[in-house]
Amino acid sequence: MKIRVNKINFFEFIYCFFLISRLTSYVNGWEHSFYTPISILFLLSLLVINVYIKKSVFGKYEKGIIIGFTVWILWGIIYGWLGALDKIAVYSHMRESIVFYANVFLSARIVKTYSAKDKFISTNIIIIGLFLLWRYIIDFNGLEVLKYLSNMFSSDADSRYRISYGLYHFNATGNLCWFFLMSVGLLLASYYDKRRKMRKTAKIFIILVSCIAILMMLSTGSRNAITSTLVFVGMYLFIVSWEKNGKIWRFIQAVVLIIIVIGFMWTADISALLLKSNRLFNFTHNIPLLTKFNSWITGLGFVDSGYFGLKNSVFDSIYVDNFYLYVLLSTGVIGCIVLFVPMIRFVIHFCKKIVQKNMYNKCLAAALLTVLYAAFFETNLLYPMFISSFALWTLFLAREGKRVEDEN
Repeated sequence: MKIRVNKINFFEFIYCFFLISRLTSYVNGWEHSFYTPISILFLLSLLVINVYIKKSVFGKYEKGIIIGFTVWILWGIIYGWLGALDKIAVYSHMRESIVFYANVFLSARIVKTYSAKDKFISTNIIIIGLFLLWRYIIDFNGLEVLKYLSNMFSSDADSRYRISYGLYHFNATGNLCWFFLMSVGLLLASYYDKRRKMRKTAKIFIILVSCIAILMMLSTGSRNAITSTLVFVGMYLFIVSWEKNGKIWRFIQAVVLIIIVIGFMWTADISALLLKSNRLFNFTHNIPLLTKFNSWITGLGFVDSGYFGLKNSVFDSIYVDNFYLYVLLSTGVIGCIVLFVPMIRFVIHFCKKIVQKNMYNKCLAAALLTVLYAAFFETNLLYPMFISSFALWTLFLAREGKRVEDEN
């Protein structure tokens, strides 16, 4: 007897287990490597599903960024074995990165082929929403954070109110909250396009957890998460307004935006802002190491970003809270070229073409621009440690696709 399996339901099933395993690793200290038995099992399952996808589903820009990440990893591996100072650390990060990026690309291929973005987003909202609700109940702190809102952006760590809700770091909790809220926005935009009505129970769940997520995000004191949420909303409103207006109003919008940016750059002390967010030292301490080890071209080695923060005897570096700086430090100018050139082309095409379609695509473009912003303050652009990286880049690469009829 021939057994037929609905491939999307199977993907959703295994993704739930994978997502739960990643979330539980967040509450188990700092041991949250992506190279785990469940991640490998998830990869094998994705390979099985992808066997049934015969056609090419990615466009040239998606292929370009996939090739860019692949070449970047290969360069990191090759130089890691030939010239890196710590080959063991390179090998460890290499295994994790290969599994992570393969999972992202294969998941995007499935989501795009079977037009499963709504199911994928809904799964993230349900699982992460329940996780946040659980952590909030376990470490309930009421509205205590409201007393300390004025100190949110203080450079004095002792004056800030921060609680991680049991996760390995405050910013990890903030990142989850920010990603949950962004996922809600994407799902609502998709429902709007399809004129679908959400069930009452789903509405209650989303409203309840969204309020809790905002409160938790504020309580973590994660300034990146808070500002990224605001940037996401702002970029979405700007894109929608830009598409609705005619050429004259677009020109006025562009002029106003340029004036705001110039005014900010003119009046703001960028160094002071970086110092206040504790990010300036990332550059002043780490970048000179490229000169010290004569590694501007090749980088110091394709190691985990946390490796730089160990103040080890090899580099004497500190934590790298910037994805762009991380790429430069780990893989040098060569790594920056092979990764960021196709990424820039992808972003330009993405924002130029996709926003001309429906509300979901406008919302997705706002999410992409927000991720690029957030990467200036954490290494979360596309990195194994972050659930948001995995899920969002699956959606970025998937975008809209024609459905392949599944066998039921």
